[in-house]
Amino acid sequence: MASLQENTDKEKQNSFILHDTSPGDGSMEKECEQLWQELLKLQEEIQKVKKLKPAFSTDDLETVNELNLIRVRCKQMKAEIEILKSEPIDLIGDSEVCYEMIYQEKSQDNTGLQDTLSFCRAQRLELEEEIKSAKETQLELEAVVRALKERLQVENREDNSNNRLLMQLEAKLTEAQKQSEMLLRHMRDFIDKHYPVPPEEIFNIVKKKMKFPDDQAMILKDLHPLKTIIFDLMNRCVDSPNDPYITIDHHYWPPYLELLLRCDIVVRHSEDKNRIKLIPFHL
Repeated sequence: MASLQENTDKEKQNSFILHDTSPGDGSMEKECEQLWQELLKLQEEIQKVKKLKPAFSTDDLETVNELNLIRVRCKQMKAEIEILKSEPIDLIGDSEVCYEMIYQEKSQDNTGLQDTLSFCRAQRLELEEEIKSAKETQLELEAVVRALKERLQVENREDNSNNRLLMQLEAKLTEAQKQSEMLLRHMRDFIDKHYPVPPEEIFNIVKKKMKFPDDQAMILKDLHPLKTIIFDLMNRCVDSPNDPYITIDHHYWPPYLELLLRCDIVVRHSEDKNRIKLIPFHL
C-alpha cells in the first residue's frame, strides 16, 4: 500500500509537470521512457518472484496493482502528448521572455537614474548658489572684522589716552581737595581768631541800638558765628544754585552782616532785604 501511495504522488507530480511543459520540450517523452523502463524491470522482478514463490501472496497483488497503475498512467501520458502535439500552443521562448523582463527592469532603473541625475544636478546648482552666497557673506564679514579691529585699536589708543587724562585729573582733583581743606582750615582759624562771637558787653550795647520784635529777641548764645554764616552761604550756593539766598533773622549778628555787605562778599535780594546770598566768585 505504501508503494501504491508513492505511485499516486508520482502521478500527481507528473501530471503537474505535463501541464506546465511546452510541446517543444522532450521532458514528457523522457519521463514516459523512464516509466517504461521501470515497467520492464518490474515485470522481470515479477517473473523472478513467480519462479521463486509457488503460491500467490499479498505482495504479488500489490505489485500487480502498481503495474496496472503504471500502464494506465503511461497510456494517459501518451494521450496527453498526442493532444499537445495536435494543438500546439504558441509560447515565447525563454530567452525572449528573459530579454523582455530584463529590458523592462533596466528601463525602469534607467528612468529612476535619470530622475536621480536631474535631482542631483538641481541640488548641485542650489549648492553652488549657496556656496557663492556664503563666500560673499564671508568676504563681507571679513571686511567688518577688519573694520572692527581697526576701530578697536583706535579705541584702545583713545582709552590709553583717556586713562592718562583721567589719572591726571584725579591727581589734580586730589591736590585741589587737599588745598581746599587747607584753605578751609586756615579760613576757619582766621575767622575764629579775628571774628569770634561778640563779648556780652558789646552784645548788650548793640542790642539796645537794634530794635527787634518781642518774638525775635536776640540772645547771645543763639547767635551764629561768622564762620557758620559764611559756610551756610557757601553750601546754599553749591547745593541750590537756582536759589542761593538765605533768610537772615535774630540769629545773625548785625555787625558781621554789615561787614560782609561792605566787603562785597554777600549781596541782598533786590526785593527782600532780609535775604542775602554769596557773590558767585567761582563764575
